[in-house]
Order: sequence, then C-alpha cells, then structure tokens
Amino acid sequence: MVATKTNYKKRTNKRTGELEYSFNALLVSMSDNTIANKETGKLYKIATLKFHNTKGEPVTKSAMCYEASYSQGLANNVEYLTTLSLKQDGNPALLMSHLPASSQSTLDDFEGLFGNDTEE
Repeated sequence: MVATKTNYKKRTNKRTGELEYSFNALLVSMSDNTIANKETGKLYKIATLKFHNTKGEPVTKSAMCYEASYSQGLANNVEYLTTLSLKQDGNPALLMSHLPASSQSTLDDFEGLFGNDTEE
C-alpha cells in the first residue's frame, strides 16, 4: 500500500511552546524490541513509516511509538497521526500515535445541510 498525499498541519506544542507539525504516515512495520526513554523511563518501539516529504517525494523513515500508543493495537498499512518536532540538536524527531490519520471534513462533505436550508 502507498501512503496517501501527506498533509502537514502546523501547531504549537501546548506543553513546550515549541513549533511542531502533525501529519499522516503509513505504518509499514513495528519493531519487536522495546526501548526505555533515557529521560523519562517510558517504553517505546521503533516504527517504520512511509509518507511524502515536503517535496512530494515518497520516503520511508523511523519514528518512536510509545507504549501508550502501541498497546492500543496497531495495524500495518494503516495511516496514523504522526508528529514532527525538532530535537535539541536541531534534527527532526518523529512520534507516531495510535490515532488513525484522517483528513478534516469540509463543507463539501455535507453539501446541502447548511446554507439555504429551511428549518423543519
């Protein structure tokens, strides 16, 4: 399966105040190995993801996926919400969640429900 067009959404991390981006990424595989975060002790696994970079090119990259997410049950070939942030050294960090990535609905999805309709 090929990842759909990647949609990057800019946001500010409420906890850190840092800029980050959320986007959809296709889960290719999840490592069986569990790693403990050196700072927090929280467990995570390495996920292999496919998505399109900002140039529109398909890429395959690694991301962290914490136990709180992978314990929910994840399936390969499904797109999940992923967050891009910058580490202290300036390199990108990817964090995959268990939340399915879906595009935000638009008014076109509900054509005719709003606007010139009269209340019944």
